[in-house]
Amino acid sequence: AAAGLSRLVITQTHARTALRALHRLIDIQPPDRRDTFRRQLADHLAASVAQTLLPTAYDPQPGKARRVPAYDVLIPDADFRRSLAEGRNPLSRSAPLPQSQSIVDEIRALAARHAISAETAAAALAEYAPLAAPSFWG
Repeated sequence: AAAGLSRLVITQTHARTALRALHRLIDIQPPDRRDTFRRQLADHLAASVAQTLLPTAYDPQPGKARRVPAYDVLIPDADFRRSLAEGRNPLSRSAPLPQSQSIVDEIRALAARHAISAETAAAALAEYAPLAAPSFWG
């Protein structure tokens, strides 16, 4: 309701990806309100962001673990909004969302910049790649 009044609404949920955060918000609604909530969310959503912290490749101070953030950023376009409002998989599309950033791509970029080790990247990709695949969401 607040987002419909042009208010910034920030919420936190434990979700591995930006899309999963949206699913969690929908799932916690009472069953008789989910369709309405999904349509409102589709109308007012500006972005969904998920973050994970990964160990850095180089620890300049042994014993003090350093982490680097990896972000999954979802910025909806008209097709995404329409799919979300209709209860269809919003990621079943041929092209990626413009202006969005997949956590899988972010992990690969961190590895390419040597911010994380190849081993850390491989483990994170094994964990996140299936979650980022459109087929995971049906």
